[in-house]
Amino acid sequence: MEQDIIIKFCVVGEPSVGKTSMLY
Repeated sequence: MEQDIIIKFCVVGEPSVGKTSMLY
């Protein structure tokens, strides 16, 4: 569930969230 939210944020184009998703 958490990963799904992170991916969604990454799709939105959030730089900070995008970096976090890369760590995951």
